[in-house]
Amino acid sequence: GSATATPAEPRFDAGPPSPPPAHPPGQRRFNFLIVGLTILLAAGLVGGLLLYNRHGPKPAAANQTKAAVQQAFLAYYSALEEAYKQLDVGPLLGFVTSAGLKQEQGHMAAAVASGARYRFTADHDLQVAVYSGDLASVDDILIRHTTALDPTSLAPIGAASTDTLHASYGFKKESGRWLLDSVSAFGQSTPGADLPVSYAAASRATPISTALRSQIEEAYLRYWTVSANAFKSMDSSPLASVEADPELSKERSALETWRLQKRSYRIDVQHNYRIARRDDETVFVYDTLHDSSYLLDVSTGKPVPGTPSSLLRQSFELKMSNGQWKVDLVSLV
Repeated sequence: GSATATPAEPRFDAGPPSPPPAHPPGQRRFNFLIVGLTILLAAGLVGGLLLYNRHGPKPAAANQTKAAVQQAFLAYYSALEEAYKQLDVGPLLGFVTSAGLKQEQGHMAAAVASGARYRFTADHDLQVAVYSGDLASVDDILIRHTTALDPTSLAPIGAASTDTLHASYGFKKESGRWLLDSVSAFGQSTPGADLPVSYAAASRATPISTALRSQIEEAYLRYWTVSANAFKSMDSSPLASVEADPELSKERSALETWRLQKRSYRIDVQHNYRIARRDDETVFVYDTLHDSSYLLDVSTGKPVPGTPSSLLRQSFELKMSNGQWKVDLVSLV
């Protein structure tokens, strides 16, 4: 779960869903591999909210930094559009980190190999979060419009297809500039082989009610508070108040293992999350976390050497249990 996940570098497992079956297989493969070949229609489409950040900058400074991250996102997408016009990553240089460039090079190689060409536009719904440590994330639910192009003439082939995607973009500040460092997809609005369903994408046009959102947010943040206290004290009994199986058993097992090793776990995370409803009994929280958690050797009082802080993407399933929302499943994206 959130408390037991091993910190890892963000990874990109899948791109957007395939276009309609009428498109050639090469085009479907090309479309699958690229998570965000879209054009921002206007800066006015960009909105954001830093939902919960215990250790972040002060509000005024945070707002200025969020604006800078937002501008970096726009610049990155402008460069991305040009890169895929040319089928060359050159335009992205200066807008991505070395890790981000490596990811983009993999996407570009697949695009070149496919021989397919596309034009993209999109309507965006962005959330920007600024973390400590010169890291930030942009959570985007985008309605993407894709038009296949003739590889030679670049003339449109047929009508545009439309799909709705949910993706997370990590940014890192290097030499005073915010650069794209990683991209990962939470899912899409409809079931498919390429990506899981993101209920945030599926319900983009009909957000959950304010009352339900408040309930879920309270339950989710309480889950983190209770988990942090439980793993600090190495006492699993409070977990049942915020978790249900299978997550409850999983975290109890992890806590007991560390207790026997005379270690405690200090949870230190910052959030950028979306809340979405699947049905009356099930909701999801999709979170891009800056995770600085660490193990502590109880006998020495010193942290156990481990992986440095990183961005994690996780989805949290909450189910209603005896009138209370509890986390029952946590998945690493």
